[in-house]
Amino acid sequence: MVVLSVEKAKDFAQRFSEQNDTRLIERNLRRLLDQQLNLNEQIREMVSHLVRTNDKFSKSNPFQNYEIDVPGDSPLIGKSLMELMFWHKTRATIIAIRRTDKVILSPGPYAVLLEGDTIIFVGDISTIESVSNYITKAQQISE
Repeated sequence: MVVLSVEKAKDFAQRFSEQNDTRLIERNLRRLLDQQLNLNEQIREMVSHLVRTNDKFSKSNPFQNYEIDVPGDSPLIGKSLMELMFWHKTRATIIAIRRTDKVILSPGPYAVLLEGDTIIFVGDISTIESVSNYITKAQQISE
Protein backbone atom coordinates (compact mmCIF):
# COMPACT_ATOMS: atom_id res chain seq x y z
CA MET A 1 0.00 0.00 0.00
CA VAL A 2 1.33 3.43 -0.97
CA VAL A 3 0.41 6.48 1.06
CA LEU A 4 0.11 9.53 -1.19
CA SER A 5 -0.92 12.06 1.43
CA VAL A 6 -1.23 12.24 5.18
CA GLU A 7 -4.73 13.70 4.87
CA LYS A 8 -5.98 10.85 2.69
CA ALA A 9 -4.41 8.35 5.07
CA LYS A 10 -6.22 9.98 8.01
CA ASP A 11 -9.52 9.93 6.09
CA PHE A 12 -9.02 6.26 5.22
CA ALA A 13 -8.16 5.39 8.82
CA GLN A 14 -11.18 7.33 10.06
CA ARG A 15 -13.58 5.59 7.63
CA PHE A 16 -12.03 2.19 8.45
CA SER A 17 -12.44 2.88 12.18
CA GLU A 18 -16.06 4.01 11.71
CA GLN A 19 -16.84 0.90 9.66
CA ASN A 20 -15.34 -1.28 12.38
CA ASP A 21 -17.34 0.62 15.01
CA THR A 22 -20.50 0.15 12.95
CA ARG A 23 -19.82 -3.57 12.55
CA LEU A 24 -19.13 -3.88 16.26
CA ILE A 25 -22.39 -2.08 17.10
CA GLU A 26 -24.27 -4.27 14.63
CA ARG A 27 -22.76 -7.43 16.18
CA ASN A 28 -23.67 -6.24 19.67
CA LEU A 29 -27.20 -5.42 18.57
CA ARG A 30 -27.62 -8.86 17.02
CA ARG A 31 -26.31 -10.47 20.22
CA LEU A 32 -28.72 -8.40 22.33
CA LEU A 33 -31.63 -9.24 20.03
CA ASP A 34 -30.80 -12.94 20.37
CA GLN A 35 -30.76 -12.54 24.16
CA GLN A 36 -34.08 -10.70 24.02
CA LEU A 37 -35.64 -13.49 21.94
CA ASN A 38 -34.34 -16.03 24.44
CA LEU A 39 -35.75 -14.04 27.37
CA ASN A 40 -39.10 -13.62 25.61
CA GLU A 41 -39.28 -17.37 25.07
CA GLN A 42 -38.47 -18.01 28.74
CA ILE A 43 -41.16 -15.51 29.80
CA ARG A 44 -43.69 -17.13 27.44
CA GLU A 45 -42.91 -20.57 28.90
CA MET A 46 -43.23 -19.28 32.48
CA VAL A 47 -46.55 -17.55 31.77
CA SER A 48 -47.84 -20.69 30.08
CA HIS A 49 -46.79 -22.79 33.09
CA LEU A 50 -48.43 -20.30 35.47
CA VAL A 51 -51.70 -20.36 33.52
CA ARG A 52 -51.72 -24.18 33.42
CA THR A 53 -51.02 -24.35 37.16
CA ASN A 54 -53.71 -21.78 37.91
CA ASP A 55 -56.23 -23.66 35.74
CA LYS A 56 -55.44 -26.91 37.57
CA PHE A 57 -55.84 -25.21 40.94
CA SER A 58 -59.09 -23.51 39.92
CA LYS A 59 -60.54 -26.82 38.75
CA SER A 60 -59.43 -28.66 41.88
CA ASN A 61 -60.57 -25.88 44.23
CA PRO A 62 -63.47 -23.96 42.66
CA PHE A 63 -64.37 -22.22 45.94
CA GLN A 64 -62.39 -19.14 46.83
CA ASN A 65 -62.05 -18.61 50.58
CA TYR A 66 -62.33 -15.12 51.98
CA GLU A 67 -61.62 -13.88 55.49
CA ILE A 68 -62.91 -10.96 57.50
CA ASP A 69 -62.29 -9.95 61.10
CA VAL A 70 -65.20 -9.20 63.42
CA PRO A 71 -64.54 -5.71 64.84
CA GLY A 72 -65.31 -4.78 68.44
CA ASP A 73 -68.27 -2.62 67.48
CA SER A 74 -69.95 -5.20 65.24
CA PRO A 75 -73.65 -5.79 65.90
CA LEU A 76 -72.98 -9.51 65.30
CA ILE A 77 -70.94 -10.00 68.49
CA GLY A 78 -72.58 -12.39 70.92
CA LYS A 79 -75.07 -13.69 68.37
CA SER A 80 -75.30 -17.25 67.06
CA LEU A 81 -75.01 -18.03 63.37
CA MET A 82 -78.63 -19.18 63.45
CA GLU A 83 -79.77 -15.83 64.88
CA LEU A 84 -77.74 -13.98 62.29
CA MET A 85 -79.19 -15.86 59.32
CA PHE A 86 -75.78 -15.20 57.81
CA TRP A 87 -76.30 -16.90 54.47
CA HIS A 88 -79.72 -15.28 53.98
CA LYS A 89 -78.27 -11.83 54.65
CA THR A 90 -75.01 -12.19 52.71
CA ARG A 91 -75.23 -15.20 50.36
CA ALA A 92 -71.92 -16.34 51.90
CA THR A 93 -71.34 -19.66 53.66
CA ILE A 94 -69.20 -19.66 56.79
CA ILE A 95 -66.80 -22.59 56.60
CA ALA A 96 -64.72 -21.76 59.67
CA ILE A 97 -64.17 -19.30 62.48
CA ARG A 98 -60.63 -18.55 63.59
CA ARG A 99 -60.57 -17.63 67.27
CA THR A 100 -57.22 -16.74 68.83
CA ASP A 101 -55.13 -19.89 68.38
CA LYS A 102 -57.82 -22.33 67.23
CA VAL A 103 -59.99 -22.84 64.18
CA ILE A 104 -63.61 -23.94 64.45
CA LEU A 105 -64.27 -25.84 61.22
CA SER A 106 -67.79 -25.98 59.85
CA PRO A 107 -69.33 -24.13 62.78
CA GLY A 108 -72.88 -25.18 63.51
CA PRO A 109 -75.89 -22.90 63.92
CA TYR A 110 -75.22 -22.44 67.64
CA ALA A 111 -71.70 -21.05 67.17
CA VAL A 112 -71.53 -17.53 68.59
CA LEU A 113 -69.37 -14.78 67.10
CA LEU A 114 -66.96 -13.00 69.43
CA GLU A 115 -64.95 -9.82 69.09
CA GLY A 116 -61.71 -10.54 67.24
CA ASP A 117 -63.02 -13.68 65.51
CA THR A 118 -62.04 -14.12 61.90
CA ILE A 119 -64.85 -15.44 59.73
CA ILE A 120 -63.70 -17.64 56.86
CA PHE A 121 -66.35 -17.92 54.19
CA VAL A 122 -66.96 -18.95 50.60
CA GLY A 123 -69.10 -17.27 48.00
CA ASP A 124 -68.83 -15.35 44.80
CA ILE A 125 -66.93 -12.08 44.60
CA SER A 126 -70.01 -10.01 45.47
CA THR A 127 -70.29 -11.67 48.87
CA ILE A 128 -67.14 -9.91 50.09
CA GLU A 129 -68.90 -6.56 50.15
CA SER A 130 -72.16 -7.93 51.55
CA VAL A 131 -70.31 -9.72 54.39
CA SER A 132 -68.26 -6.60 55.15
CA ASN A 133 -71.38 -4.45 55.24
CA TYR A 134 -73.24 -6.97 57.38
CA ILE A 135 -70.43 -7.25 59.91
CA THR A 136 -69.51 -3.59 60.21
CA LYS A 137 -72.75 -1.72 59.70
CA ALA A 138 -75.69 -1.77 62.02
CA GLN A 139 -78.00 -3.56 59.62
CA GLN A 140 -81.09 -4.81 61.31
CA ILE A 141 -80.21 -8.29 62.58
CA SER A 142 -83.84 -9.11 63.17
CA GLU A 143 -85.01 -8.20 59.65
